[in-house]
Amino acid sequence: MLNLQLLNPNRIQIVTFLPYNMQTIEHQLLTKTYICTSLASISITANIELIGAGAFSGCTQLEKFTVEGGNTRFLAQDGVLYSKDMETLVSCPGAMAGSFIIPGGVKETAEYAFYGCRKLTSVTLPENFEKVGSYTFWSCHSLKEVRSLNVTPPATNKINAFYENTNVDILYVPVESLNKYKDNSSWTNNVAAILPIPIPCESPEINYSNGCLTFSCQTPGAEIHYEINVPDMKSGVAKNGQGLELSAVY
Repeated sequence: MLNLQLLNPNRIQIVTFLPYNMQTIEHQLLTKTYICTSLASISITANIELIGAGAFSGCTQLEKFTVEGGNTRFLAQDGVLYSKDMETLVSCPGAMAGSFIIPGGVKETAEYAFYGCRKLTSVTLPENFEKVGSYTFWSCHSLKEVRSLNVTPPATNKINAFYENTNVDILYVPVESLNKYKDNSSWTNNVAAILPIPIPCESPEINYSNGCLTFSCQTPGAEIHYEINVPDMKSGVAKNGQGLELSAVY
């Protein structure tokens, strides 16, 4: 076992797991030893075979993981830690900000995978994604949007993946799966609204003739959300090809 108790948490920026006979990083190791305060980088050496749940949870300044060549269990891509087969997202660095798209092929998140990513605003789950691990989005206070591309609602573990976070405003899902997600309490209990994924309008056009605006595009069933400020003060949703009568002359 690695003893980190005597390290100064305010001065550590990089941790490399040595010695080379060490094979396991235990459950919540860095959280329990309080060395996460200024940690910016973690290097996983070739000898590491097992990483306990939440080993890096709470490292809110962490910018990236690196994995030494020759490690047969883990890899890092764009600073994020995955299983070697890229089927499990093990840990996202705590300083991750903005939107994050989980790569296609990833099937699950490990426990605490995004724990403490306080600047994360949006996450997209790929088409073949199957399971959200326990505590995955805990303390992601800025997370407002989740997009699931899977037509089947991914499973969640018994322990709430979204607890203590967060108020996720919108879960976007495939339109054909809207009712499946709305009937799934694991999702409806954790988001304010479940909506179909917006479909981009291909080749949109706006035409004006005889006091009427007409919206059209080549995407079947598309809706155009509009707002006209002055002088008509109109807003709403128009169907493809629908005309909008205007009272003023333009």
